[in-house]
Amino acid sequence: MELFYLKTTDDSLSVKERAKPIKFKEILTKGALEKDLERLIVENPGLLDWSDHNSSLDEEPDLLIISRQKCFGKEPDLLAIDRQANLVVIEIKRDAVDEKNRKEAFEFQAIRYAAASRKMTPHQIIDLFAGYLKDLEADKKDVDWREEAVSKLCEHLSGEEEVSEDDLEELLNPRDQQKIYLVAADYEPDVTSACAWLQEHNINIACFRLRPYKIGDRMILERERLIPPPELDDFMPETVPISDQRREYQKGRTITNPSDPAQCLTWQDGDGSEISVNGWTHALYLGTQKALELNLSEDDLPMKHHADEKDFDPSSSSKPMKIKENLFIDKHGSANQLRTLLSIMFRNLDKEKGFLQILTQSGASYELPD
Repeated sequence: MELFYLKTTDDSLSVKERAKPIKFKEILTKGALEKDLERLIVENPGLLDWSDHNSSLDEEPDLLIISRQKCFGKEPDLLAIDRQANLVVIEIKRDAVDEKNRKEAFEFQAIRYAAASRKMTPHQIIDLFAGYLKDLEADKKDVDWREEAVSKLCEHLSGEEEVSEDDLEELLNPRDQQKIYLVAADYEPDVTSACAWLQEHNINIACFRLRPYKIGDRMILERERLIPPPELDDFMPETVPISDQRREYQKGRTITNPSDPAQCLTWQDGDGSEISVNGWTHALYLGTQKALELNLSEDDLPMKHHADEKDFDPSSSSKPMKIKENLFIDKHGSANQLRTLLSIMFRNLDKEKGFLQILTQSGASYELPD
């Protein structure tokens, strides 16, 4: 790939300067290390979103980081959970030259870590995440980190913060649900060839390229999924893991799996086109904006809301969501509760059933207000 600085005038285009690919170690004065790339991904997990359609890294990412390497060579660089409850092993290398100096092939090391993580129990995953959260926020006192971990995992799996730990443990099944993500600025041909072969043989592995460029005094970051390439997404068979179906529990009740997030929505007063959303919280965000555009008074919003996020309970594990200047709302709640909030808003606007249609990842459809 080549990138150029494009200069425009009122009636012409011209190419001014070519972007030069550089190495990560050239960026920082001390030389960028793998741990610097780890930190970049921890702070911006949206860089590894499967889809290229997220318009902002601030939108809810596909991945929730649950662990970061402490002991070099004995555990993966990063461990994450995606929104389908897959355990994702993430291995990071700066440049292709790093691969040449390795004793063990990049992809084989990741496979070894994935094989080891397959033995983890849901209980161990929750404990691992709790320890990671405690290390991240060591200054916080009097926090039940296991409870915090359960809450964040449930929220990540489609906003179901109200799901119990027993239900969550039913969803987390690393033995059956794993992925491997490799991340580097560039790859040796034998690595991409091996990963393509593994993909063809139903090993869920992906190669992401994060490559820095320099244009004059500015630096930009290229993000690309090399394997499998995005243009093949429409032709690849879609697998639906067991966790995306309704489960029956020994208690004799059923629960809709919270890993079935909202995927797209359609407005009755629009042009009929589908708008992609990244879960129920994102749907609530767009729905609230739409209701306000249709002149719903802020006083009629059915959820807690304030002009300043500092007015919310600081002890809550769920941060308020900014809708616009001087308006923050409480987004805490299960998928059912968020759908209810959407229904109330449009019912207050006297909209008929089906004004808002929402389709989930598993194919379930909701017509709101109901």
